[in-house]
Amino acid sequence: MIDQSLLKNQKNVIYKIISENDLNPNEFTRGNVEYKIGNSLGMVSEYICSKITCRQEHYFIFNTDGTHFKPQFSPGFFQKTTHIDDDYLAWKDAIKIFEKWLSVLKIEISEPDLWADLEKYKPTIGVDFDSDGEDKFSYEDVKNIEAQLGYIKNKLTESFVLDNAHNKHIDNHLDYLVESAKRQNIRDWRNIAKATFINIAATMAISPDKMPLYWQIISDGFKQVRHLLGI
Repeated sequence: MIDQSLLKNQKNVIYKIISENDLNPNEFTRGNVEYKIGNSLGMVSEYICSKITCRQEHYFIFNTDGTHFKPQFSPGFFQKTTHIDDDYLAWKDAIKIFEKWLSVLKIEISEPDLWADLEKYKPTIGVDFDSDGEDKFSYEDVKNIEAQLGYIKNKLTESFVLDNAHNKHIDNHLDYLVESAKRQNIRDWRNIAKATFINIAATMAISPDKMPLYWQIISDGFKQVRHLLGI
């Protein structure tokens, strides 16, 4: 079996593209899969190829025999899975397809499941938030979190000099946290929130002397919902 997994610099390109598309690299994992190619004589060649996974169910596989790429990914373009069987795709072509896939992925993971929400987001009372974090937020909890994230955004705008790119980056990530609160259990959402605020801080390039202020704003913003988060 021939190892045709991606090189370090190729993986770095993927990391940068994910970040540039306002997605959180922490939600992606890297792995390898076997890729088999048969010929007209019945001979089969086996390769090890790289696979990028997002939330377990979504993936992009860089199938290659070392010469050309034949990407396979889900969600696909207009269907669950797409496999591009083209004999002439170079690395630069595969990357363009990967970036197009990210745009489809963003829509898929941000799109609410209206049928599931019909039942899941009926207002509930008496939820035990002292559990191990497997519970999910109620409708009112999500509204409270959304309000506190709005407070955090306003305080960041007041306290730091932000350009349009910073504002867009923060808005996208905070909107994503609101949507995640509707789907994730409490424990998983806490982990996503931590990674998100670290990502925002890195993007804002906050100086060391301003970092205490940044984290104080985050802490203040969550004071009203700490009982929901178990913190």
